[in-house]
Amino acid sequence: MKLFLLRHAKTKQFSGSGADFDRKLKEKGEKQLVLMNAHLRKYFPDVEAQILLSTAKRTQQTFKRLSQNLENCSCTLDADLYLADLSIHLHKIAQVKSKQDILIIGHNYGISETATYFLDTPITLPTCGLVVLDFEIDTWDEAFRGNATLYHQFYPQVLD
Repeated sequence: MKLFLLRHAKTKQFSGSGADFDRKLKEKGEKQLVLMNAHLRKYFPDVEAQILLSTAKRTQQTFKRLSQNLENCSCTLDADLYLADLSIHLHKIAQVKSKQDILIIGHNYGISETATYFLDTPITLPTCGLVVLDFEIDTWDEAFRGNATLYHQFYPQVLD
């Protein structure tokens, strides 16, 4: 079973409303997603996963730009994933009852903490960074610290 952890693409520093929740992608983020789309098509053309998606504007925009590569996936918007920490991610992962792979599109520091926890080695995801963790487990509630291996990683490099 695989866990895909994706940090949202690069965003504007401020939103029109002044709320962090409403921050939108900036041009660099859009360019990151062009590279991520090409990467997903090459390495994961038939991915089928349960997507857990933060309700923030930037995570939804990230998902929307990638959705052509995720058409075999089901998506759940979850307000609890906005700026979620490790404990929330662990709870959400354990709640997935299928043996389906999981893709979380979220925020730092929680997304990096989750990768670090399962790999038991420090990982910091940059914007639009993706790590894919592989588990030798039968159910998601068996996922715990250090029982994953790093299967794949990709950090799209775009100049400002």
